[in-house]
Amino acid sequence: MTIRFQVLLLFILVTMSCPILAQTDRGAIEGLVTDPSGAAVPSAQVQIVQIETNSKIDLATNENGMYFAPNLPLGSYRIILEKKGFHRIVREPVLIRAQTHARVDFTFQVGESRKTSASRVKPRCLIFLPRVWPQVSPRSSSISCR
Repeated sequence: MTIRFQVLLLFILVTMSCPILAQTDRGAIEGLVTDPSGAAVPSAQVQIVQIETNSKIDLATNENGMYFAPNLPLGSYRIILEKKGFHRIVREPVLIRAQTHARVDFTFQVGESRKTSASRVKPRCLIFLPRVWPQVSPRSSSISCR
């Protein structure tokens, strides 16, 4: 190998690792949306709102009723769910910590979407799962119940 090739290879490896290091101050919100019978609710509208800045991300649940909002800045969030034929759900605050995924599941109640079901996350636990990083130990996981 020539020195020129080695330098090029080193440059490529260094520049490819930079985006990984830049994401350490981010987290994610994920969850499952079901109806009262426990069946998944596909195509439900999910809005994630950062409370401090009022910035919004609009998503929809997949065919399995799952939603995933990656790469979120740290902070407190409000989650709003809507689907025709079900009550609207608002849950806050959902706290995002560095390098974690907050799991927030929802169960829709049948009824008019104009009615809102609001909660402060007290009835359920939020499970913070560490992202897959070599330096994160299993002890860095936390369960937050308020």
